[in-house]
Amino acid sequence: MDIFEKCYAPSLAGELKEKGLYPYFHALQSRQDVEVMMEGKRRIMLGSNNYLGLTTDPEIIEAGIKALEQYGTGCSGSRFLNGTLEMHLALEDALARFLRKSGVVTFGTGFQSNVGIISALVGRHDYVICDRENHASIYAGCQLSYGKMLRYRHSDMADLEKCLQRVPETAGALVVTDGVFSMGGDIAKLPEICALAKKYGARVMVDDAHGLGVLGEGGRGTAAGGIAGLFTDPAMWKPQFLILRLCYTPYGIGLSAFAGVALLGRVIGKSRLREKLLSFLLLVFFCIPLFGYLLNGGLYSKDKVFIPFLPVLCAEVGLYVENQLVRKRECGKNRSTGNFKRKVMTELRELFPYLIVLILMWNAKQETYFEPYWHLGILDVICVTACYLAWRWFPAKKQLRGRELPFLPLVFSAVILLSLIHI
Repeated sequence: MDIFEKCYAPSLAGELKEKGLYPYFHALQSRQDVEVMMEGKRRIMLGSNNYLGLTTDPEIIEAGIKALEQYGTGCSGSRFLNGTLEMHLALEDALARFLRKSGVVTFGTGFQSNVGIISALVGRHDYVICDRENHASIYAGCQLSYGKMLRYRHSDMADLEKCLQRVPETAGALVVTDGVFSMGGDIAKLPEICALAKKYGARVMVDDAHGLGVLGEGGRGTAAGGIAGLFTDPAMWKPQFLILRLCYTPYGIGLSAFAGVALLGRVIGKSRLREKLLSFLLLVFFCIPLFGYLLNGGLYSKDKVFIPFLPVLCAEVGLYVENQLVRKRECGKNRSTGNFKRKVMTELRELFPYLIVLILMWNAKQETYFEPYWHLGILDVICVTACYLAWRWFPAKKQLRGRELPFLPLVFSAVILLSLIHI
């Protein structure tokens, strides 16, 4: 028998094509978008998995062009040998930080990841346990492994437990499930699955092709804790003093780092309690990731959500500079009076906010995300230093005529923003 005979024999596919009902291989004449051109007709796209619009994002397209120009059209080798590029490692590092994991390995496609991971993990005497409605790539990985495959009814936890009970204690077990099932669109019962896996000493693998970037806390997928997980995740409460993030990135609020000096100075300086409290709350608001996530609806943490606070921050800067003027006049009048300890403490209190912000600026350069903006950070260091020197050495008796001092931070901010436009 010729194995090719089946290719020429009448089939259901041929009958559907003749009737115009065949749903596959319709060619697009435009890029993936909400609306597409298909076979000469304008159609609404309901079948794409381009959920985040990344396929047509201008920044990603530009980055792709730059990558082609730098690296060419292919790796010309496997990742294992000579096909690993620097941008592969950078991507994996960025994904690891986003997912809050110790490491990430990327594959060319989602299908390859399931085939590669499952066949590598599941050995000859191991068991792999699958939901019946898992994606075909999961089943392909199970078939390529040397382990024994067990299937449980879709989202049936009782049936899953029966499968786990069949696994010998000496054998390894891997429960594999879709995060969002491509067949019906429902979400896996991950808390129950993980609880059963822990009970029977199994591991859990989640194919989150349709959940990552869409579901969970910060878009981290179905395995993330959702809005409730925001409050239980320690990373959400860990302060991130990323001055550059607020100042210069496309999603930043635009002021120079002197705004950080103003907030710190208001907290530790001589001011009313309610003023101290407002400055402290703003610092907490900007530095604790939880608040950024909450304001963005728990989807992501982009700093553009803080832009409405810009007028308040400008007011804080103005009040701090005004207080500096008053303090300078007082220091000028009483320079010859007071003991040494008091003078030293006064100087340290005024220097401390500047010193802290400069240290933070220096540490920020270690964040790879801010590398394109680091030259602006250097400019800002100069600006912040100039502000302190102007306060420290500007003659006190000329203070009333030195009205340019309050405008220094604003001028510096304008310079930095103009520089940002040309990046």
